[in-house]
Amino acid sequence: MVISLFAYYVKDTPGQQYSNTSWSGPTILPNALSPITVTIDGSSFTFQTGNYYAVTVITARNNQFTFTILG
Repeated sequence: MVISLFAYYVKDTPGQQYSNTSWSGPTILPNALSPITVTIDGSSFTFQTGNYYAVTVITARNNQFTFTILG
């Protein structure tokens, strides 16, 4: 079963959130790896050293995968 990614959300430690709900993410084959690019644009959201960022990626079947990164 092929997995299509179509949206993502990024939330930082202070609670600011950025989303891209019209993302044309990659299509991933079963048991395969695929790089993805999460682009943040907009003046209200900037990456800062020392903050944690929760990134949630959503598939076309509404499965959600969340991971955390340290800026």
